[in-house]
Amino acid sequence: MMFNELFVKWWQTKPDGIRPSTASAYMSSWISIKPYVGNKDIETFGQSYAQAVLNTLVAEGLKRKSCRDRIAILKMMLTYALTELSIAIKPLNWKLHYPAAAPRLVKSFTRAEAKRVILLVSHEIAQGKPSYSGIAISLLTGLRIGEVCGLRWSDFDFAHKTFTVQRTINNFYNPINRSAQTIVGPPKTSAGFREVPIHPVLMGLLKKAYGKPNLLKGYVLTGSDTPRTPRTLRDSYDRFLKRHDLPNINFHGLRHTFATILIEAGVDVKTVSDIIGHASVSTT
Repeated sequence: MMFNELFVKWWQTKPDGIRPSTASAYMSSWISIKPYVGNKDIETFGQSYAQAVLNTLVAEGLKRKSCRDRIAILKMMLTYALTELSIAIKPLNWKLHYPAAAPRLVKSFTRAEAKRVILLVSHEIAQGKPSYSGIAISLLTGLRIGEVCGLRWSDFDFAHKTFTVQRTINNFYNPINRSAQTIVGPPKTSAGFREVPIHPVLMGLLKKAYGKPNLLKGYVLTGSDTPRTPRTLRDSYDRFLKRHDLPNINFHGLRHTFATILIEAGVDVKTVSDIIGHASVSTT
């Protein structure tokens, strides 16, 4: 059996409930490696050929994680062939040589810079741009960009000064119909469902931006049942940084800044991990 035929059989086993973004990632990985393995017999495919495919991907400029994702797809397909189709395949305990991982450095704002960001967000709100509150929400609560976009006013408990994270908005490219799509889904892990305290400064900004938030409905950043997308929020944030000559720190850096400031203030790592929705303390 060739990989092209195996992919069709394996893909048909994917449940309808699989996350669209996951399905998109699988399909993108397959499209990327299909030219190199599509017509290859799965029974003769082993470590040496897997390494050759990996070397080709590296030569094309793919990063370490992207290479691992594509090799993982091959392993999933071959495991399916072995366990479900009873096809004899070569051992899958490959010892492949991946490119060295680039050091991952997440930049964050200093405490002084974070205060300036909040002041500038307040200024933008005063100029009639309430959606800039999304920047402050992430900086003062540690929410991911998709979680900020997914916040609805019904998630807020103003009496207890908390809100719950119940959904996230995702952008992804669908390689099947070659279009960008936006989906509303649950947080990625069970730890993502959480209750978050509303910082007093954030409460003030929300009131400044929206008047009486407790009377509002819909998504926070749009005021309607159509959410803002992470892509448009990220673009708006990038323009905000340039306009105010702020350090070039990506949106995820707001979340990192929040966690860093809490830890520097003496908050224990477990509490910080719970607030920002990490599944493991080691991630924090």
